[in-house]
Amino acid sequence: MKATKSMLKCTHEKKDRSEVNKDISLCFNCSSVIIRSENGKEISTIKPLKYSIKQETAVPLFLLNNGNPYKFINKHDYLKIRVNIVKQLKMICTNFKLSKKTYFISLDYLDKICSKLSAFDMEDLLQISKFCIVLAVKFQESQIKAIEIKKSLGLCLSNNYSKDELYLLQLLDYNLYANTSFDIMMDIMHTGFLFSNEKFSLKKMNLIYKKMENMLYFFSGTKFYIDMTHKEIAISIIGLIRETLGLVSYNKIIKTIFMSECTDIQIYSLCLQKLKKFFKIKDDENQNNNHSDSNTDANSDSSSDCNSENYS
Repeated sequence: MKATKSMLKCTHEKKDRSEVNKDISLCFNCSSVIIRSENGKEISTIKPLKYSIKQETAVPLFLLNNGNPYKFINKHDYLKIRVNIVKQLKMICTNFKLSKKTYFISLDYLDKICSKLSAFDMEDLLQISKFCIVLAVKFQESQIKAIEIKKSLGLCLSNNYSKDELYLLQLLDYNLYANTSFDIMMDIMHTGFLFSNEKFSLKKMNLIYKKMENMLYFFSGTKFYIDMTHKEIAISIIGLIRETLGLVSYNKIIKTIFMSECTDIQIYSLCLQKLKKFFKIKDDENQNNNHSDSNTDANSDSSSDCNSENYS
């Protein structure tokens, strides 16, 4: 079905909404956020039609604390080896056609485990990363697939497999649940982070949405990734995308929806600078320069700029 202008913002009735507070509500049907402005006018999020669906995990996003990055015993030595280990992790996940979500869970396990280690060996860490993938597949996908991967990776050849797995589970505090940067970013993409009272190119919006998962995927291997919380990473990418579309990175509505009242905006500004450094974007040229791996081609249609409020 062809997307029409009326589909770009929420048009569902008020009875289909859940109130987060007196000024913010969430649509059950399309997960859009509706904000009541100071003059009483409703402002809705704008997003591609593909993301205008019910998203069960969107509501807790508003209540999600910023959290803290993992505290590493030996971050210096871990960073020396992390780039190569993450490359191996990505390669294995790609070979087994695992989802991005499973990859990010595996990566979270790896970082959490390594934050508690004082010394690192490439071979040992590669083995640990394989265990992390198997645990993530068990949690996210299926036991059968996990057994298949375990055999393919040669983990079954170890006589100490059960003991090794138990040791890693101890380091993970026996908790396999992980709310990763990928989960948070996907929630934000489904609720929306562009608004009906803003002017931007709809064509650019659709192009950029298609690139956002890969932007996060590339960034996950950088040294900056473990210095930021998962929420900071996701919101920083949102801020960068908004700037690419010619908008303020963190306007009042973004702060109201995605940042708690006690959040220091300076933290997110610093995280955004780290993101720009990785993607090689200068502040005065942020709409023209992108990292080669994440070039969104979003600036190819300057003639399509329009006030999205007209698309209601």
